[in-house]
Amino acid sequence: MGWALAALLMLLLALALRQLSAGDRLGAQLQQQHQAKVLMYGASWCGVCARARRDFAAAGIEYTELDVDSSAENNHQFRQLGGVAVPLFVVNGRVYRGYNRQQLVRALAAN
Repeated sequence: MGWALAALLMLLLALALRQLSAGDRLGAQLQQQHQAKVLMYGASWCGVCARARRDFAAAGIEYTELDVDSSAENNHQFRQLGGVAVPLFVVNGRVYRGYNRQQLVRALAAN
């Protein structure tokens, strides 16, 4: 029974990794489509999004914000990227869920 559980876990891990890499591929395509260094999927009511906007402005980071509430297309892209909660970022073709300032700074520095 142990080998069957191990095989199932390996299969689930492989599927999860495939899904993550598909999200990153789509993220890279969307980033190129919008010609943006940073894409932020957010909402006007989101306090964490507001903090990210302030931090980006203070650091002089250019970004493109796509409001998931005001556009069905933006919401569709957000869902395709695995979005469940805002904000969701795409930096250097990688998808980042939630706002972690240090993580995004490192991602931008890697460019």
